[in-house]
Amino acid sequence: MDSIQKKNLAHLIFCLSIDLIGSTKAGLRKTSSQLERFNLALIQQIEPHLTGLDLKDIVIKFTGDGWLLLSEEEKVPALCCFAIIMSYKFQEEMAKLTSTKTNHIPKLRIAICSSPMP
Repeated sequence: MDSIQKKNLAHLIFCLSIDLIGSTKAGLRKTSSQLERFNLALIQQIEPHLTGLDLKDIVIKFTGDGWLLLSEEEKVPALCCFAIIMSYKFQEEMAKLTSTKTNHIPKLRIAICSSPMP
């Protein structure tokens, strides 16, 4: 492939989207203090996984009821590992961090997608 063909290839960005299912309804049942503790626990819950998977340098956007993790192609395997960890461990770890029953922690909706960047 020559340099002109390489320049014409689209640069892809990948996004792991994680949504807390029913978080608005659950959040309305919490006091301000409980909601603040829950939000702080979210950071405590994801940080060790991001560090362990070498994802600390990616762009993370909290959306209020979930988050978007944006990265380039070389981090896709780690993003997928993070998605699997979250799908299996999120409720358990958040229950422990917040001293809440597991069934009071919202379940997650997780998707990964990509888009070309100009």
